[in-house]
Amino acid sequence: MSVLAVSDLLDRRGIEYRVIAPQETMPNIVATFAAGKPGRHLALNGHIDVFPVGNGEGWTQDPWGGALVDGRIYGRGACDMKCGTPASIFTLLYLHELHEELHGRLTLSAVSDEETFGPWGARYLSEHHPEVFGDCCLNGEPSSPWTLRFGEKGPLWLEFTVRTRGAHGAYTHLSKSATAIAAQIIGDLYRLEDIRPPEASNLANPAAVLLDLRIN
Repeated sequence: MSVLAVSDLLDRRGIEYRVIAPQETMPNIVATFAAGKPGRHLALNGHIDVFPVGNGEGWTQDPWGGALVDGRIYGRGACDMKCGTPASIFTLLYLHELHEELHGRLTLSAVSDEETFGPWGARYLSEHHPEVFGDCCLNGEPSSPWTLRFGEKGPLWLEFTVRTRGAHGAYTHLSKSATAIAAQIIGDLYRLEDIRPPEASNLANPAAVLLDLRIN
C-alpha cells in the first residue's frame, strides 16, 4: 500500500486530508472530520510501510505480488498491516457518509515509518501534531477476533556503566569483575518480568468486554 493509493481513494470519496512528510520518502496521511453532534474524538491509526525484502532471494512468491494461492495472500505486509490499515480507512469512509448523525470527531493517521520505531511516523506526529490523537485510539495490528489489547509493550532503553578498582589477573581477590557485576544486573532486570500488572475489574475479562461490545 502506498501513500498514492490512500490519497487517491480519499480524493475519489471527497475526504480532505493532509500529507505530513518530515522525511520526504516517508510521508504520512492524516484525515479528519467533525461529526454533526458534539462528542469525543476517536483516532484510527495504522502503518503502510513494511520490512524490506532484501535482494529478493529465497521468496517462494513475489514479495510485491499479492498473489492469492490456495486461499492465502502472499506478499510483503499482507498481514502487517495491509489488512488492519485498510479496515481503518474504510471505517473512515463509511462513517463519513453518516457524519451528520454521529457524535464527536474521527481522525485517521496512516503512517509510513513504523518498522523503525517511527521517528518520521507516529512518533513524529505525537511530538509535533498531537491533535491527531483523540480520547481513544484504535489500531488494527494483526491479532485475532478474540484478542483485545488495552495497552501495548514498548522499549525501555537502559545504559549502565560498571566501574571497579581494577587489578592484575593474578590477584582477582583485590577487585570484583565488572563483567560479573554487569551479568548480575542483567539477571536482576529479568526479574522485572515477575511483576504482576494491576488488574482493573472492567478489563480483567476480555470475553466480558467482547460481550458488552456486542450488546451495545
